[in-house]
Amino acid sequence: MSKLRQTLIFVVAVILLLTAVSCGKKSTEPEDDIPDFQDWGQFWNYADNFDWVILLGCKIEGNNILVWIEPEGRPELSLNDTFSLVINNRAIPVNVYDNYGRVHLAINNDNDIVLPNSAYLKIQFSYNNAVIVNTSIRVPSFPSLQNLPEPIDWTKPLTLKWSLTPNKNNHIQGVWAYAENDDDEDYYSEYNKMIAVSARQHTIPANTISVNDILYYELVVGEMNLKKYGNCLLMAICSDYASNDDDEYSRSNERIEERMQKMRF
Repeated sequence: MSKLRQTLIFVVAVILLLTAVSCGKKSTEPEDDIPDFQDWGQFWNYADNFDWVILLGCKIEGNNILVWIEPEGRPELSLNDTFSLVINNRAIPVNVYDNYGRVHLAINNDNDIVLPNSAYLKIQFSYNNAVIVNTSIRVPSFPSLQNLPEPIDWTKPLTLKWSLTPNKNNHIQGVWAYAENDDDEDYYSEYNKMIAVSARQHTIPANTISVNDILYYELVVGEMNLKKYGNCLLMAICSDYASNDDDEYSRSNERIEERMQKMRF
C-alpha cells in the first residue's frame, strides 16, 4: 500500500472519529421541535393542548441548583391519587391535600429542592402509576440585570440591559414590569413582553407604568426552556429582578409563577 493511500485512509479515519465524537456530545442548545412563539397568547394556546404543564423554577446558588415545581396545568385530581417524582436521581416527596374543596399537590412540602449544579434536569414523574414524563430538560441560561437609574422616571422610556451565563439563547425570553401604590394591590400597573431570545436589552415605553405615588415596583427578565414528553410540557425558568424593596435594589432570582398565571388567565 502506498504511503499516499495510507495517509488518505488515516485522514478519513480521523475525520470519521471526530464526527462521531461531535455527534455524541449532548447539545447545550434548546430542544428542537418547539414553535417559534411570537407572544404569550400564542404560547399559552400551545400549552393548553397538553394534559400536564409543569413549571420548574431554577436558581443557582454556588455549587447547588435550587428547584421548585408548580403544575400549571393538570387533570382534575382526587385525594386518592398517587404520585412519584424523581429529579436527577433524587426521590422527591409529593403530597395531595384538599384546599377548600380543590385538590392540590404539595411537592417537597413546598420547599426548594437542593441539587448539585447541573446543566440539565432529569425529571421522572408518575401519576397513579402511569408515567407522565421521563426526560431531561436544559436549565436556561441565568440572566443578570445591569444597574438601573435611581430613582426611575416612569414617564420616560426605560431600557433594561442584562447578560446571560452561559451566553446561549433559550426557547423564550420575556420582560415584566409591575408597580403598585398600596399594600393591598388595589391599584397597580404592569407590563409583559415576549422578546427575541437573542436580545440583551429591551426598552419599556414611556408611561407604560401609570401608577401614581408608586410604593413598590419590580422589573424582571426571565428565560424559559421547553421540553415535550407525550402529553406533558415541561417549562424550566430562570430569572433576575430588581425592585425598590427596602429602599434598595435586590439582586436575586424571582419566582414569577404569579406573573405567569396573570398572563395566562
